[in-house]
Order: sequence, then structure tokens, then C-alpha cells
Amino acid sequence: MSNVFNVQGSIGAIHTGAGDQVVHTGAIGASINAGQAVAALDEVLAALRERGAPPDALELVEDLRSEARKERPNRLKIGGLIEGVKSTVEALAVAPQAWATVAAWFAALSQLAK
Repeated sequence: MSNVFNVQGSIGAIHTGAGDQVVHTGAIGASINAGQAVAALDEVLAALRERGAPPDALELVEDLRSEARKERPNRLKIGGLIEGVKSTVEALAVAPQAWATVAAWFAALSQLAK
């Protein structure tokens, strides 16, 4: 069974019942700018440090943050970095709201390329 929720605005996670796994988080119809993504990455980085994430994982977030701060970020580079960061964030279950902001920003950035 599959549920689809269309939400106009920022969302973090939707749980459909006790014990359910969150399969997808993101934003639909939300406008996320690079400044918001950088602030969210700061939150993700702090949460990962607090959980004792490995230095390599922290470096990925720092690299993603650095790329996001550029006037013309490289979408391919961000796409690669985001996959590594996503794995760590999901494995450690940290900062879901902040991660949703980053994911929405990347989705919007990816749409600009089309």
C-alpha cells in the first residue's frame, strides 16, 4: 500500500502510524534559497558532531556546505555529496527538518537545470 501526501509548504517527516518508517521527506511548492540550505547544513553538522559521526562524514557535510555557499554551485558535485550526506543523516537519524530543507533546496536547484 502506498500513500501520497501533497503538501504546499515545508515538511519534515510524515509518519502514518506507530512504528512506520519514513520513506520520503521533502518540500513541495516551497522556495528554499542557498542561505536557508547553508543554515540547515550548519544544523545537520552540529547534530552529526553531537552524535559522534566519523570525520569523513563531517567532511562531506562541510564540502556540501562550501559548495552551497558559492554563487554558482556545481549541481553535479552537490548531487554526489548529497548522497553521502543523506546516508549518514538517515543512518544516525539526526536533524530531519534540516535535512528536508537541504533536500528541497537541491531539488529546486536540480529543476533549474531542466
